[in-house]
Amino acid sequence: MGNLVNTLRQLIREEITLSEDRLGKGLVITDPEKVAKIKRLHPENSMIYKIITAIENATDYDMTRLGYKNPSTGVFVKGLAQILNVKNTVFGPQIKELIASGVIADKAETPIPKKVKPETTGIKGRKASDKSKAGIIRTLFQNWQDNAEYEPTEDDVTYNIPKGLGTEKLSDEDITKTKNSALGLSKRGRKASSVDPLLARVNRALSEEPLYEVYRRLQKIK
Repeated sequence: MGNLVNTLRQLIREEITLSEDRLGKGLVITDPEKVAKIKRLHPENSMIYKIITAIENATDYDMTRLGYKNPSTGVFVKGLAQILNVKNTVFGPQIKELIASGVIADKAETPIPKKVKPETTGIKGRKASDKSKAGIIRTLFQNWQDNAEYEPTEDDVTYNIPKGLGTEKLSDEDITKTKNSALGLSKRGRKASSVDPLLARVNRALSEEPLYEVYRRLQKIK
């Protein structure tokens, strides 16, 4: 159980280190004199000697800890982990020591390209290319608000049926309603009756009792 716990701890430490170095910056030599002195003091098979030599040999590319993909060619560029064939946790302490001593340093910018976010229109909601029925109606509405003389084309009133079942065109009624709503021409409430109120009462009375009954009742009133 104890060995399992220690293994998990080691894996966690390695993952944390990997996360910190995932966008590693290029390593460069900052003091050639110190480099020459260190190489005289350490054997060629020592980790510090190998690190310095690897960085020195990276004359036409950026040397990083874990390597990276070249943004222009898409080719993976080896880092110290691949060149030395060891995990970055093995040479991590030596890197920190060399940086603290002013022998090497991280470059100001990382050679690894960052993900570029797609440009947005700044308008919230559905995309402008929304070809659903509701999306087409919204687009027509906005077009008429922008230009009262706007005349939609056949494509402008064609929408996609859900689940890829083809396309349909807006009905003339939907188009008219959308246009009237956008131009403020929609009338709310019930339509005003064009029938004369007195005539309406007579017609209602006639519909409730036969005409001869109405005639007899009117005769009695006289």
